[in-house]
Amino acid sequence: CFGEATVIVIDTIYGGNGTALIDYTYEVDNNGLSFLPDQPATVFAGPHTITIEDLAGCRLEIQINVNQPQELQVIFDPAEIVVELGDTTVRLNPLITSSLPIATYAWTPTNTLSDPAVQRPRLLQAINDQAYELVVTDINGCMATGSVRVEIDKNRNVYIPNAFSPNGDGPNDEFRIFACLGVANINTVRIFDRWGGMVFEQADVQPDCIGGTRLWDGSVGGKPATQGVYIYMVEVTFVDGITLLYRGDVTILR
Repeated sequence: CFGEATVIVIDTIYGGNGTALIDYTYEVDNNGLSFLPDQPATVFAGPHTITIEDLAGCRLEIQINVNQPQELQVIFDPAEIVVELGDTTVRLNPLITSSLPIATYAWTPTNTLSDPAVQRPRLLQAINDQAYELVVTDINGCMATGSVRVEIDKNRNVYIPNAFSPNGDGPNDEFRIFACLGVANINTVRIFDRWGGMVFEQADVQPDCIGGTRLWDGSVGGKPATQGVYIYMVEVTFVDGITLLYRGDVTILR
């Protein structure tokens, strides 16, 4: 691995005053330490001088170079990303530098990732700020670690128009709620007239961000409601378990 030690051994020596491998010794970089040929010597990457000596003290110097792979690194740029509450399209995107194939990827924590054993997993319903760590191992067993912090943008994506015109011309004929990313459910919708009488109620409404969820058609008891201002109360639950009650008014225009 990059920057780490490795070992060398000598498997063949012949000539001089020796007939078997044990008749020789060797030194690395003339450091005064002699090894038997099959005894490993620890070295780092770079050029080295190997000196062979036989029983008579005859010596032979050989120049070798010990290579090393590129440094294995896990880089996140940026090291912090912001994700909207409920967004399940974002992938963690580390840059891996290596001259050797990667054998394994190991992410932690694992419970909010699509697959903790791939390079670019997708976030699944991340609802809280979280640091994710990736450990990669190449085919030599070399390891590197990197981390990224995910910040959750908890803006509540609910839009409720303040007017609609139930005149049958198509556009804006119903009171709608636009509940978008991060909304789990619209629990209840209640609409009241100015005297406090409830003119519309619906429960367990599925959110629709694109076209809006169609709710009140502007009628009461099968007859068109009077033009004017009405009060709504809308209870919404989000994917992080937070429930909010939205209050406001909507005007019928005819």
